[in-house]
Amino acid sequence: STPYQCTICQSEYNNLHGLLTHYGKKHPGMKVKAADFAQNIDINPGAVYKCRHCPYINTRIHGVLTHYQKRHPLVKVTAEDFVHDVEQSNDIAQNGIEETSRI
Repeated sequence: STPYQCTICQSEYNNLHGLLTHYGKKHPGMKVKAADFAQNIDINPGAVYKCRHCPYINTRIHGVLTHYQKRHPLVKVTAEDFVHDVEQSNDIAQNGIEETSRI
């Protein structure tokens, strides 16, 4: 498998430069830098993204986008739509995330 993967659309790259270039072109709203990937850490650790049409939440933008495709197929959304919708997961009971994050 390739070592670098976009956390939004799951595109894969063989090197960090390719991934950072991808973010700049495809997801300009995401502020990423090489250091974000040094430890393979989440770009926005502790973030929670919410569906705007039902109680669904997920800790990854990709999870919310997949949810929209399955549950709200007529609503067109992109990763950039959620960049500013971040809430911190410590504001939400941890067991609540498990219950509502099933697609």
